[in-house]
Amino acid sequence: VDDEVKSWKESLQTHERDFRASMPRHIAQGLEAVERIVAEEKVKGYYGPLVENFELTNPKYRVPVEVAANNALFHVIVEDDNVASKLIKRLSKENLGRLTFMPLKQLQVQNMTYPSSSDVHPLMSVAIRYDSKVEKAMQQVFGKKLN
Repeated sequence: VDDEVKSWKESLQTHERDFRASMPRHIAQGLEAVERIVAEEKVKGYYGPLVENFELTNPKYRVPVEVAANNALFHVIVEDDNVASKLIKRLSKENLGRLTFMPLKQLQVQNMTYPSSSDVHPLMSVAIRYDSKVEKAMQQVFGKKLN
């Protein structure tokens, strides 16, 4: 059992390293730093990068979701601008990377009316599942995308 656990941990570390390598260096640095800051200071209202706040309903949607979101996959979701400001100050002060924050209380999203069709559907309703607490962020990024 210990060998199997060790193998899974190594596999997880490899996947995390590959994931970090897929993004620009300043973003990877920033995400690592923010996670450390949040843990050290026990910051409330931090939800993490957009990419970590949803899961695909089917692997076939991976490419459409990546294309639709583009770099927004790495935007950091936070409760409000106070949390974002606190994290930005620390990142800037220590030169730990650059990130884009999405304060949920500041996001202004429109309710979309989609065309009625059997072959076209809103991407966010067919391709991803997410917690309702981050719905504004999901609407901001995927709300106008159809599949």
